[in-house]
This record gives sequence, structure tokens and C-alpha cells, in this order.
Amino acid sequence: MSSRRRRDIRRRNNAMIWRQMHVKCFTSAKLGEKTNADSYGYDLESGRFVIADGVSRSFRPHLWSAHICNSFAKSRQKVSKRTLSFMARDFSNSSEPLTWNLEELRDRGSHATMMVLDVRLSGGFLEVEAASIGDCLLVFVSKDVNRVETTWPFKDAKEMPFATAAVSSVRPFLMAEQILRAKIRLKPGLRILMATDAVARYLLSTIKLPLANVPFFESQMIFEKWADEMRKSELIENDDLTLLEISFD
Repeated sequence: MSSRRRRDIRRRNNAMIWRQMHVKCFTSAKLGEKTNADSYGYDLESGRFVIADGVSRSFRPHLWSAHICNSFAKSRQKVSKRTLSFMARDFSNSSEPLTWNLEELRDRGSHATMMVLDVRLSGGFLEVEAASIGDCLLVFVSKDVNRVETTWPFKDAKEMPFATAAVSSVRPFLMAEQILRAKIRLKPGLRILMATDAVARYLLSTIKLPLANVPFFESQMIFEKWADEMRKSELIENDDLTLLEISFD
């Protein structure tokens, strides 16, 4: 088979995915703050989805996480040390005068965790390729019984690192020993969830419960109300929360 023929087949398969794919995005800033350091981005035509969680102790993490998501959602390049360095090179902050402590923070860089997901159709199956740096979580949920089938890269909240890996806007751009990667073939009828750390810990702690008991899949308004109630009750930590739900007809 010629390379042109293979490209045509891939385009048709991708077109089938785009028509069947549905995305819901939920995000909420921590209590008492207006700025949300979490970000998300996606491109249905390429089947790419990105989430990022800005590290609060770094310089302007909300701008950095947004840049990560915008850059990788528009790109078809894989996550690597090389692409991370290119992304950081294209990132710029305001040149406004800063106090000495903010200048020092800027020199240390902006940091964020991130996860990139690529979805494609192959042989009648959905193939998911994931790359993760830090403590974001990928969750596969059965539509029929509304339960978690499996998770990656953590199976239990205790596995999530205390000092997490991150992506930096300054050298070394990859603040981790390695980029976590996975290729997963999905059977029909599964939903995919992508979650930043606080939502990830909550989902892992309630993994045996039907997700019907977690009423944040209806709308952004319901998600924000649920998030505020959960944080006030200390059932979930007071952190920025972000979740993407990807489903297929």
C-alpha cells in the first residue's frame, strides 16, 4: 500500500472520530481566588487533548499552563525534551518592572504539570497515546455501569508523588527523570477523563463508587457548585480543579 493511500485512510478514520467525539470541560479556581492556574486545550481534528496545572509557587503559573495547552493543542508534535524547549522559547512574560522578589521568582521560571492525549481509530478500536509529566490522571469509565475501569499512571492516591515532576519555562525545561508514556487500546463504550491532581486524588479515593454519585458531569455551573461544597467540607483539597470528559457515540 502506498504512503498516500495510508494517509487517505488515516484521514477518513480521523473524520469518523471527529463526528462521534464529544468533549465536556470543567474547571474551577480555588476558593477565595479569581485566577485559575489550571488550563486545558484540545483539537478535535487531530484528536489531541491537553491539560496543565500551574505550580502555585512559581512565576505566573496561570500564563504558563495556558501557553502549554495552547501550544500542544495546536501542534502534532510529541512531547519530548526538544519540543518542551521550543515551547519555552516561545513563551514570554510582560516586560513590566518587577519588585526584586518577583524578578527572582521569574528567573527561577514558571512551572506546571501536564498531560497530552492523542486519540485515533485503528482497526475498529480507539488507540490512545498518552504522555504525562507530573500528577495528572487518565481515567477510563464504562458507560454502561458508570464505573471506573482503569486509571493511568496511578492506581491509588498513595502512588501520587509528594514532590511532583514538572515542566519549566527555563532550563532545565523538563524537571523530571522521564516523561511517562502509555499506549492503550480501548474497547467500545468507554469514556475518557483527564484530571489535574486534586480531582485525580478524589477520583482515586472513590474509585469503587459509581460515578453517578459524583454529579459534576452535567454542566460547568453544577461542577463549580459541587467543587465549592466539597472544598468547604474538606472532602477535596482547596486547589484549582480541572476535568475533561471525552466520550464517543
